Amino acid sequence: MIDRDHDLPITKQAAELGISRGSVYALPRPVSAADLKLMRRIDELHMDYPFAGSRLMQKLLKREGYETGRLHVRTLMKGDRSMSSPLNFDGAGGFEKGKTGSDENCRRGGSLGG
Repeated sequence: MIDRDHDLPITKQAAELGISRGSVYALPRPVSAADLKLMRRIDELHMDYPFAGSRLMQKLLKREGYETGRLHVRTLMKGDRSMSSPLNFDGAGGFEKGKTGSDENCRRGGSLGG
């Protein structure tokens, strides 16, 4: 995409591609070991509770002893697009089976189980 050795300045290359100049210079930060552990647990919980948003997920994590805020949980959940719910709200006050949903997930409704 961006060729740092090209005669065209990086600023103009970024403008041509429609991306911000700052994103060209920004380097991605490595994910901490604690966040990787938390993301793994969020993924495991999501398999049991596919309907859980960041608020419920934060409460489930707190029950297990993880001390983290809802906004951090939301950020970690956004990082993994596979965490989107397999159920789709049908707009009529209920849920319908989504493309990746299973009958078991649909029957589960919204309960937390035992």
